[in-house]
Amino acid sequence: MLARSAAVMLVIAVLLCSAASWAGPETPDLEKVIKSLTGIPVADNARYHQDADRYLRFIGAPPGMSFRASSAKSADPEQATQAFLLENAKAFGAGGGRQAFKRLRVTQDGDSSFVRLQQTYDGIPVFGAEVNAQVGPDGGIRSLLSDIMRDTRLLDQKTVSTTPTVGKDAARQRALLHVRGLFPIPALEVLGEPVLQIYHP
Repeated sequence: MLARSAAVMLVIAVLLCSAASWAGPETPDLEKVIKSLTGIPVADNARYHQDADRYLRFIGAPPGMSFRASSAKSADPEQATQAFLLENAKAFGAGGGRQAFKRLRVTQDGDSSFVRLQQTYDGIPVFGAEVNAQVGPDGGIRSLLSDIMRDTRLLDQKTVSTTPTVGKDAARQRALLHVRGLFPIPALEVLGEPVLQIYHP
C-alpha cells in the first residue's frame, strides 16, 4: 500500500486580516534609516522599497557603505540586526513590545554574514514572517529584507485571541480529514507534533 506522510502545522485560528485605515510611517522614519548610512560616500544612492502602507520591505546600501544602528554595541551579526530593527521599528512596522525576532540561523559567505530571524508575537511564531539581513564584518547592515506582520491591532486589542481553542490531537485529525478530502491518498500519516503559529496572509 502506498503510504504518504504530511507535516501538519497547527494554525489555531489566529487568522488575521488587515484592518482598514492603517497608517504607515512618517517620512522622518525613512529619512532616519537613510541617514544611518556609514562608510565612504559614493555616487550610488541607497536602494529601498516600501509596501502599499509605506513600510520598508527592503533596503540596500551602496557599495562600500552600510546602515548602522547608533545603539549597536557589537559587531555580532545577529545583535547588529536586532539593534537596527529596534532602532528603526517604526519604519519597518516592527513596533510593539509584544513582538520579537527569534534567531533561525546565521551563515557566512566571504566577509558577509547572513542573518535570518523569525517574527514572534507573545512568543508565538508568525507563519512565514521573517527578516533576512546581510551584515558586514563590522556589524554594518548591507541589505535587509523584511516580510513581517505589521498590523497587530486585532491581537493588541485582544479581538483575536492567541489562546488555542483546539487541542493538538483534534488539530491533527482535522488536518488529516482535510488533506484526505483533497487528495485520494490510501495511507496518510502526520509527521512530528502540531505547532501553534499565527497566520497573517
